[in-house]
Amino acid sequence: MIKLLSKGVTHFLLSKGKIEKSEIDLYNHGSEIIISTIIGFLMVFLTGVLLSSIDSAMIFYILFVVVRSYTGGYHADTHLKCKLVLFFCCVTVIFFTSILEDKYNLIMHTIYVLLFISSVLIYAPIINGNKPMKKEEIERNRLKAIIISVVVCVLSYAMYFFSLRCTISIGITLMIISFLMVIGKLKERRKLVYEKK
Repeated sequence: MIKLLSKGVTHFLLSKGKIEKSEIDLYNHGSEIIISTIIGFLMVFLTGVLLSSIDSAMIFYILFVVVRSYTGGYHADTHLKCKLVLFFCCVTVIFFTSILEDKYNLIMHTIYVLLFISSVLIYAPIINGNKPMKKEEIERNRLKAIIISVVVCVLSYAMYFFSLRCTISIGITLMIISFLMVIGKLKERRKLVYEKK
């Protein structure tokens, strides 16, 4: 569906003379990314609205997009799988934020933060097979992943005294990102083993 929409956008631009035939693939890819991002955002936003937890949904979405753009992690093979993973992760954050509100404390949060920081230090960045990186890019992304992760973790502790709900949402989101990093690394290793055969 997303591919179909992006092709429609590209052909519309081509018919209006806004792009050249040689640019079709580039615009198809760009349109696909933009449409996919809009659908992902709307899906998370509407999930937050329907479950009366827009704050947790938006915290999840912002962290998920910003942190994962530097750490990497599991990437689904299709747009449908990608959106299903995004939806499942969003619902998980909302669900655990609501059930942990009375039980959450700084010790739990510190465990989540340490597991997340450990994942970043051990694995980041996890390279997506569709977007290879040069050595300099890998080093740059690793440094950015570490800096952003530390900033998010420090902010999560500051939020603890103002909005426990926000801190819980951040903690659960960080755990999900860690989990997806581990899955992404396992997928990467399995691919390498398969290629050697």
